[in-house]
Parts: sequence; C-alpha cells; structure tokens
Amino acid sequence: MTKSRISDFQHPEYPPQGLPIITEILYGINSYNPPIQRLTGITKITMYKESLEIRIRTDRPIPVQATSPVLFIGEYVLDDYRLTEHLSYTFYMFDHHLLPETSAIYWGWNDDPERKERTRFNFSRVNLKRF
Repeated sequence: MTKSRISDFQHPEYPPQGLPIITEILYGINSYNPPIQRLTGITKITMYKESLEIRIRTDRPIPVQATSPVLFIGEYVLDDYRLTEHLSYTFYMFDHHLLPETSAIYWGWNDDPERKERTRFNFSRVNLKRF
C-alpha cells in the first residue's frame, strides 16, 4: 500500500464560465421607510433612505462559482445583488450620487475587472425614475 501526500492531489484549474448576455436593464431609485442599515466599513454602519436599483434580465442563469458577477458604471463596481426571479437580478448602489452623469454599463467578474464586457446598455441620470 502506498501512501499519498497531500501535494499529490492537485486540483484542476477551472476557468471562470462566461457570463450570460444581459437582455434587458431597468434602473431607478428605490426609497426605504424606515431607512435601512448597511455596513460601510469594518465597523461603520450607515443609514440609507434610498438606493439605485439596476434590474437586469439575462438569457441564462449566472453560473455558480467562487467569484461574483459585477456591474461597472464609470469607475464604480456594483457587487451587491440579489436573484429576484428566474433570470432576473437586482444590483444595488447606495451611494448612487457618486455615479457619473452618463456611462456605458459593463459586466464582469469581481476577481478579474480587466476582462469586463461592455453591454449594449448605458446609464444616464437624465431620466432617472423612482420605483
């Protein structure tokens, strides 16, 4: 009987799966009454009365893996999201006043921002509506 060392068991490299195509984007401001609490640092809790919600629909589910999908608007990364229904996800930004007036919307993985992909959608504050 041979003994194996832990180093003999190599995990294969799994490349990240491709993101689905975003087929629809709807965004607007959502108000909270009462305000909600968000952790904004290691120990700081901030109260928010509203957030920008970006609701996306995709052509297939986001693959489950160790990294998370993110939206990029200008230099900002939106990584706070929830599955809202089949093929629909909502991304949140609580400091939305920091976003640029207009920007292309990009889509990628949080561990590899250099490989982000441009969507066919743009963000604009001009007609920002309330949900």
